[in-house]
Amino acid sequence: MPIRLVSVNHRVAPTVFCDHCGQTIETAGDGNYEWRDIADGDGNTEAFFTHKRCSSPFREAHQAGEDNHWASMELTLFPWYLGNNLKVDWNDAKELARDLAEI
Repeated sequence: MPIRLVSVNHRVAPTVFCDHCGQTIETAGDGNYEWRDIADGDGNTEAFFTHKRCSSPFREAHQAGEDNHWASMELTLFPWYLGNNLKVDWNDAKELARDLAEI
């Protein structure tokens, strides 16, 4: 599973791991989220996370018949799009995170 909760200084830290090499993606700018093209399917697909340097080898290792069409975006965008789909109020989320950090 590419997103795991990791203990850092006795706190839970959501962490993204590369689906190709298994190592932590340290910064969003160093990673992608990737998916198979869903234009011909049922409109759903699995998201994968890779280092940018692992993107091509990951895709080559996961070719599936004619389903070889991949799309990707920089990982920086994933939290933004996910938060918007979850209708996150970013100001409330920032305040809640600040409050919880003080506990």
